[in-house]
This record gives sequence, structure tokens and C-alpha cells, in this order.
Amino acid sequence: MRRLGLLLCLLTAFLTVGCTAPYRAEKFDLTVGGPVEVDVDCFRGDVIVKADPRLNEAFVRIVRTGEHGYDRLEEARASLDDINTSVELVPGTYGQRLQVRTGTTNAEPAFQRTDIYITLPLIEGMRIRTDDGNIGVVRGAGAMDLETSNGNVAVKTSVPIREPVTIINNGGGIEYITRSESTGKFDARVVHGTIMHHVIRGDLHVHAGTDETSFQATLNDGENPVILRTVDGDIRIKIVAEPETVYNSLLY
Repeated sequence: MRRLGLLLCLLTAFLTVGCTAPYRAEKFDLTVGGPVEVDVDCFRGDVIVKADPRLNEAFVRIVRTGEHGYDRLEEARASLDDINTSVELVPGTYGQRLQVRTGTTNAEPAFQRTDIYITLPLIEGMRIRTDDGNIGVVRGAGAMDLETSNGNVAVKTSVPIREPVTIINNGGGIEYITRSESTGKFDARVVHGTIMHHVIRGDLHVHAGTDETSFQATLNDGENPVILRTVDGDIRIKIVAEPETVYNSLLY
């Protein structure tokens, strides 16, 4: 029995460790001053961006992963060298722009991914492009241009949004949670999904043509477009006094 127990323990360890997808993490620390634009092109993977005003630096963590399967672990591990990454600060519209790029030269990019985690003191505008991954934004500010596929998009910010917002998804949900002082001219549409809106505070005028798959409305007489689109997913819009106290069902 003791021998059988030992064999079971070894088998469990093999299944737990031996079948884990090979990965490699790298971290970048950057000195920033003032609000920073975020500009990300990720060939495949999650992109999570958070602002923390207690910080005085920006931190970027990129995790390369090979997902070739348990019978191709060596190929997956070797393929990590084919992934290229770059992180740099360049001049932006309002000051510094944090520019993150990932790509691959591998013949099977569908078996690879780069998950990107960004934390910085203040955000002023962002553009994010990825595939097969989630996009998460916490305490974002300024204009937003976000696009992904086969993942969820969640924006939760206590900073009032008064700039243009575009969120495009294909194969996942969208959750947009912002303060009641925000403004916007909403144009939200879904295919194979539903739209739900929950406004606790703020002056919202819902326009003709709004139904379960289309939401046309103006928040606080805003002129800034808020365009939300997804296929095979739902859209949830929440306008509240304290967004950071609201549970985000998609990512957090």
C-alpha cells in the first residue's frame, strides 16, 4: 500500500508539473513622469492595464507561453525563442507614451501567446490590439481604443471618462463601468448577445431604436462617442458613483 501511495504521488506530480505549458516571464521597470499613454500591439494573449497613483514608476511584465500540448513540450519550450518583445517610452500626444509590442516568427503562432501586465501611476489615453485574449483596464483615463477576439473586455475606472471610447470584440463580452460624472454618446450593438445597462447616477437619455441588441443613449449631454461592438457576447454598461466597489464579472 505504501508503494502504491508513492506511485500515486509521483504520478500526480508528473501530471501537475510535466504537463504545464512552458513559459518565460520578463519584467521591465521604467521611470515615468506624469500621465502616460498606453499603446499595445500583442499578437495573441491577455493585456491587463492598471493605474496606481501610489507608484512613481511603470512596471511591465510579459509572459511568453508555448501551448503546443503535453506531447510537444520540447517544441513548445524551444518556440519561446521565436517570440519577440519590445517595451519603450516614446514621445506621445500629452507627454510620454508606453509602447509595447509582441510578435513571433514561429510557423505555428496559434500555439503561442504573450500575456502582458502593465501597472503605472497615471494613464492618459490608450490603444490596445490583441487576439485570443482578454483586455482589462482599471483606473484608466482619456480616450480608449480597444480591440480583441475570443476574450472579454472589462473597463472599470473611477476617473470620469469624457473622451472618445471604442471597444470592439469578436467572441466575448464587454463590461464598461465608469463614474456618474462621465459623459458619452453611446452606440452599442451586439450580434448573438444582449445589452444591459444599469445607471445609478447621472443623466441618461435613451434614444429611439434601443432594444436588447442595440443601445443608443446620451449620458450627461456628452458629445464624445462611446462605441461598443461585440459578436457572441453580452455588453454590460454600469454608471455608478464608485466604480471600484462594483464587482466585475468578466475578469476580476
